[in-house]
Amino acid sequence: LTYRCNLNCSFCYNDTKLQGVPLATDEYVRFFEDLRDLGTMNLTLSGGEPLAHPEFFTLGRAARDLGFLVRVKTNGHALRGKLAQRMLDEVDPFTIEVSLHGATATVHDRQTRVAGSFDRLIANLRAARRLGLRIKLNAPLTLWNEHEVEAMFALADDLGVRIDVDPEI
Repeated sequence: LTYRCNLNCSFCYNDTKLQGVPLATDEYVRFFEDLRDLGTMNLTLSGGEPLAHPEFFTLGRAARDLGFLVRVKTNGHALRGKLAQRMLDEVDPFTIEVSLHGATATVHDRQTRVAGSFDRLIANLRAARRLGLRIKLNAPLTLWNEHEVEAMFALADDLGVRIDVDPEI
């Protein structure tokens, strides 16, 4: 949906300097309709950080109303409070796939290059689970976090969520 992102991960392939011309909301909806008409069943909203798109909820509702099984790929940094409740109420995604970059603040924050991002993420995940949002963690494997893989699985167990470790970025 957007190249914008609220983190600055060291390994990210997303080029936040890309300008281009973003689609208008009605163009996205027509695109979603075309996908539906082609028989597409699943739609993943990603970015950059999809929650940074100013019309994220309009687009998420449109995808849901068109009958898609909606997934959201996010870094989870903004998934809290009223925004998390809106996610449940308006989009109700099948799953929210959240990036985890380590089992400790030292490792996670080193990779996101945002101090405090780990603590905020864990608090957001706990609150999202209490709301009933379905969360899955995606952990890109790097030289900086490979020593924490077992601890990332333990953290996922503690949070009551699935985790996939991806060895390819």
